[in-house]
Amino acid sequence: TTEALLAEAALIEPGSAGLVFLPYLAGERSPIWDPEARGAFVGLTLGHTRGHLARAVVEAAALALRQVIGPIVAAGAAITELRVSGGPAQSLAWNQLKADVTGLVVAVPRVPETALLGAAITAARGIDAYPDMAAATRRMVAIARRLPPNPVARAIYDEVYGVYVNLYPALASVFHRLAALEEANMGSPADP
Repeated sequence: TTEALLAEAALIEPGSAGLVFLPYLAGERSPIWDPEARGAFVGLTLGHTRGHLARAVVEAAALALRQVIGPIVAAGAAITELRVSGGPAQSLAWNQLKADVTGLVVAVPRVPETALLGAAITAARGIDAYPDMAAATRRMVAIARRLPPNPVARAIYDEVYGVYVNLYPALASVFHRLAALEEANMGSPADP
């Protein structure tokens, strides 16, 4: 199950013992914009376990998030906090990892299901329980916990991030060749 894999991943030290995953299983959007990008584990050894692979996958999600945040900050936006929502928001380990990788405080809402909370806010305003949407939002949205980055893990992830951002340029031509092979072989029956 996902919970079991996350539990195994949580036991692995930051950096997954030198294993990095590229999460481009359906190509990659911002900031790479390459539909032919492919997923890849890089640095895999006999010493890596299922927990290492799971940790590398979770770390890749946070590394990709950091890569998207970079251009936003470079454009002048001030980002001081990352609010999480949905099912993953309930995992302390995953939230801490996001804080450590991005360098941002991760804010965990009291009600992590934002669609549900948004509907409740709208309904509360609809029955005039609050004078306006802003007041309803201020009263009904609460942060249960804030997780600051761990400086030791952050330093490790700064190194891992340097590797991560260099992997796509190093592998892009290989990804494109693989995509061409896939395209050329689509519709061709496999040899018996």
